Amino acid sequence: MAAPKFQFAKNRPVLDQLEAMYGETRIYEADLRMDALLGQSSEYNFSVLAPDNNIQAQVTPNENRLNKADSFVATHHAIMIWKVAATVPTQAQFASTILRTFPNPLVFTAGGQALALESLYVNGFIQLLVDDNKYQNQYSLQRFRRVPQSQEGVGSTAVSNAAVQRDQYDLESTPYVQLMRPIIFNGSSKIDLSVNLNTSINMAGTSSQNYISILYRGYLVSGANTIGVGTNKQ
Repeated sequence: MAAPKFQFAKNRPVLDQLEAMYGETRIYEADLRMDALLGQSSEYNFSVLAPDNNIQAQVTPNENRLNKADSFVATHHAIMIWKVAATVPTQAQFASTILRTFPNPLVFTAGGQALALESLYVNGFIQLLVDDNKYQNQYSLQRFRRVPQSQEGVGSTAVSNAAVQRDQYDLESTPYVQLMRPIIFNGSSKIDLSVNLNTSINMAGTSSQNYISILYRGYLVSGANTIGVGTNKQ
């Protein structure tokens, strides 16, 4: 007999509730990552589920998607951007990329590129539907924009005192935002996740490629769909 459908009580820690239902052996602290190639568009769609028979193929080798047999309970999420210095990147180039929390003009150097990427944060929003139920709508990307203090001095020029490209990392300004309610992603669910803008803006690179990533932190319930799956609370 399958386990009952599961909804989260707001006054109890998420992990305690998961352990009560599935047992500790099935639960892992985990992250999901979905990527999309930026270009000239007003909508970017993300595949949450792992590739299955060449369907929903990986966008980049850096993605970490959800297997169909598992469930993932998201407690935090983030939006980050990054670039690869090639139009046809190699595995090694993908592996050496750095996730960024704002369009640093010293990194996104092509004419107008950094400004175009700013529009992603200023005017972009997330829309999320799970099994046709809408859980995020007009969720602004401004929530995720973080511009940390630049490391001036070492590595900067005496003339311009320009900040070096790799900015100071401050745990107090983490790009992850806590979800007001946990969101359950089931491997058997229909998941529609997108970032939308009011109008199409060209955010592509020139001799490079620019990407956007949606990242989730939370708990992976291994094999949850074989014993009964959870549900999101309306």
